[in-house]
Amino acid sequence: ILVTGSNGLIGKAVAQQLLRQNRQIVGLDLRHDSDVTFPRVEADLNDLHQIYKTLSQFDVGYILHCGGVSGSMLLQDNPPLVCQINIMGT
Repeated sequence: ILVTGSNGLIGKAVAQQLLRQNRQIVGLDLRHDSDVTFPRVEADLNDLHQIYKTLSQFDVGYILHCGGVSGSMLLQDNPPLVCQINIMGT
């Protein structure tokens, strides 16, 4: 299971719950958390080549999309980028 935004508030909680259920997961996020105990890929949601590579490399069967810009205070000076990440990234 690929969990996008695996280092964020929701993604990290989802990943931990999946691990408690003994699911095999791989995380995808812009940055990594050193506490993570599962494979992870550092990538942008809009980097389709890296996402396809990750899907193939880890034989991903499911995607739980938890990534994105979560608040208006983040990137408030660049609304088009927020749309690109949150809409096109989905």
